[in-house]
Amino acid sequence: MTKKILLVEDDADLRGVYELLLSTKGHTVKTAANGLLALQTLQNFTPDIILLDALMPEMDGLEFLRNYNGDPKLVRIYILSNLSDEEIITEMLSLGAREAFVKAHITPDKLLSLIAS
Repeated sequence: MTKKILLVEDDADLRGVYELLLSTKGHTVKTAANGLLALQTLQNFTPDIILLDALMPEMDGLEFLRNYNGDPKLVRIYILSNLSDEEIITEMLSLGAREAFVKAHITPDKLLSLIAS
């Protein structure tokens, strides 16, 4: 089953790799380079899943979640970050993110199975 995905990632290369991987599997992917652009994208796009980086310029993942007014029961939010600050990750999870993954450890297959679940 294909999903609508919002990918929020400031690293342009990684954003391109994830977008290519997900779109070639039939998913509709919109991207944003930071939380502020993600909030703007959400005005016209309702995703099934948000893949959210924690550290970004302009507006980081934590601030995005503080400003996000969607229903985390309807939109699955996953943190994909290399951030090791447990306090920030814990707060992001308390604001509606379902799970956090270390970008350096997530394989394409694991990402695809996460999306499919």
